[in-house]
Amino acid sequence: MILRKSISFLLLLLVVTSAVKAQDLPIIKEIHLSPDLDRSGKAVGLHVNYSVQYNTDKSHDLTLLFNSLQPYLDRTTDVVTRLSVIDTQGAVSYRAYPDTNINDLSLQVWKGNRPVKGKNIKIDYHIPVAVSIPKRRGPHIDLQATGGGLAGAFTSFLLYPEMLNSVDLSLKWHLPKGFMAVTSKGENDCQIKADLSELMFCQFIVGKMFAYPEGRRGKGFSLYALGRKSDEMNQAAVWVEKVYAHLRNRLNGKAENPFRIFIRSYEGGPLASGVAVMGGYTLYLPPSEDATSADIHSLIAHETVHAFVGSLHAQEGEDDWYSEGIADYLCMVLPLEAGLYTPAEFGKLINEEAALYYTNAIREVSEKDIPSVKWSGRNAWSIGYSRGAMYFANLEAQLKRINSQVTVVALINQITQQAQAGEYVTKDTWEKILATSVGQWAVEDWKAMLSGKLIVPEPDIYEGYTVKKITTGVFDLGFAKPMKVQKGEIVKGLDPNSEAAKAGLQEGDEILASININKTYTSYSNTLSIPVLRKGKKYTITFQPRKGSFEAYEFVKKE
Repeated sequence: MILRKSISFLLLLLVVTSAVKAQDLPIIKEIHLSPDLDRSGKAVGLHVNYSVQYNTDKSHDLTLLFNSLQPYLDRTTDVVTRLSVIDTQGAVSYRAYPDTNINDLSLQVWKGNRPVKGKNIKIDYHIPVAVSIPKRRGPHIDLQATGGGLAGAFTSFLLYPEMLNSVDLSLKWHLPKGFMAVTSKGENDCQIKADLSELMFCQFIVGKMFAYPEGRRGKGFSLYALGRKSDEMNQAAVWVEKVYAHLRNRLNGKAENPFRIFIRSYEGGPLASGVAVMGGYTLYLPPSEDATSADIHSLIAHETVHAFVGSLHAQEGEDDWYSEGIADYLCMVLPLEAGLYTPAEFGKLINEEAALYYTNAIREVSEKDIPSVKWSGRNAWSIGYSRGAMYFANLEAQLKRINSQVTVVALINQITQQAQAGEYVTKDTWEKILATSVGQWAVEDWKAMLSGKLIVPEPDIYEGYTVKKITTGVFDLGFAKPMKVQKGEIVKGLDPNSEAAKAGLQEGDEILASININKTYTSYSNTLSIPVLRKGKKYTITFQPRKGSFEAYEFVKKE
């Protein structure tokens, strides 16, 4: 989501700069990158240097921009340091001004104490790594130390000229012995020809890494990992390559196109997550997670779908029913049809999706209101994911029941094809496709979903399963802070009538361990155990974080 918003802004820059004469635009021919290592050999930052080149010797107002990653991430340590700007007259003093918000993208603006002069302006600076557990955890595009190396995206480190609109540059890595570097564009030194938006969201990983397969990896599937054991990665890579191949075929990908997966692992919180670009993705795996488990398999499949299926153009959150919903739905059903899940694994996944939806406190909010409430609660962010997955599952069941030749995958591929042809795809595009390919009944069902109407599963929503109506409470931790169960945080705003308080949690308790609460709100039955410290004594508080009683559904395998 943040990627699309940033791209929208960068496209706006292209429009603005199109009015500027070509000879006045800055270009960058090479970017030189080298990891900063401390005395123990640990990566602590990234050294960046490049030259901004002009066609004339006249003076230029060179403004530099740096993505502050707000509101999704907090930059604290990972800021521009030791910046040097040199022109034909010597050093130019630059300082940062308050962030400028354009199209919901927060940009730090750097300006010099005078215009720069000359055809070749040298830029040199360092970016320290981000804190491993930020106050807010958005997409994994920040600069992180991982497995002795570094991983992130260009937007995590690149301070770039304001009027830069596209690049055709050489990427030059200066690496310690044993290190290799891989970006979305290739291994080690490579050429990057792209518009600015594509450059900024180019992902990378650098260090002494696991790489699969051995040998030449220029085309097709490849996987790289920092901070994971080789035996685990060799085993995991076999499944990952199989699911990539099946999803690529079903979603009209091309086998000859590079598809690069980057895995970074460090003590950065308990929740595994990823961020995809077209043609690959970065995955964060906590050290405690097993890369070969069914839960991680579904996350891998989810991100693989993203790498082939784009988003609709919409306000942040309003298209989650499509981009995240289809990824959640297809990451369950497509690996199953390829025999990559066991029946038990599939049953667990579809019931987790149901619990994610029906235990959500904002489960009946309309899509137009999601942007204002998406981050209002612990699992509020997930409403588009689970609602969309339930919608697509119901749509597929209805299509099968009427013996339609149309499938959900065919509809999605049609959207992707239009987007790849340069069309501006929105929810109106989806409505038109439904009306022409399926019928008006499908349009009405879709509009009901957008309005927030609670989705009732079709009786035959998943083959081999029956639908059982149950009651459940919405997910509620019972305290206002912290929003996550995070080690070192102090419990505040405890509701005395909550299940947590009834189980013995008290205001002021210190949380002793970070816990992945996703595993609780993706289950109708799981309890949550929080270890706390109170007046020098340790306690473990176990409770089911639920509130109220509401209609819900689960899926039971037929005998």
